[in-house]
Amino acid sequence: MANIGNKINAELNDAPGGMADRQREPLDPVAASAHIARIAEHDALAPGYGERAPRDRVPFGIVEQQLAWPPIPGFHLHWFNDEPGRVDRAKRAGYEHVAEEKTGEPVKRVVGRGDRGDGKQAFLMKIPEQWYLEDKNAAERKVDQDLANIRAGNDLKENQYIDKSRTKVESRR
Repeated sequence: MANIGNKINAELNDAPGGMADRQREPLDPVAASAHIARIAEHDALAPGYGERAPRDRVPFGIVEQQLAWPPIPGFHLHWFNDEPGRVDRAKRAGYEHVAEEKTGEPVKRVVGRGDRGDGKQAFLMKIPEQWYLEDKNAAERKVDQDLANIRAGNDLKENQYIDKSRTKVESRR
């Protein structure tokens, strides 16, 4: 089977005004440099030359946070691993999914390896900042109460005790 590319080139060369009728001019390095400079100048003047694409370009290989997300005013953001019951529990606490702008789907990222060797995912969820602060204050009050009980020598819960000979709590405040 004949090489099709060679056959086409032969037909083009043999055609009237084809390559066979032209004489190849020697390459002039100065003329070639000037021609390249004219092309570059034309490209530099072309609309959009040197402008960034609509999204910012991020160089490959730089250190970046994989779970970084721009803040949403008035909300606290938190990543929840997709473990049984975890996302449902977050929803009961008042969290809701953050949606991707383009697709409307919940924002999710692969954060590790799951039990079956597949990817473990985490979902980005948000809660109103006021609710988040209320929850943090309630947790802090509980810790303060537990520390006060320890200092007073009281048992914390049923089936828990404080061994006063080994327990010493100093105030950090």
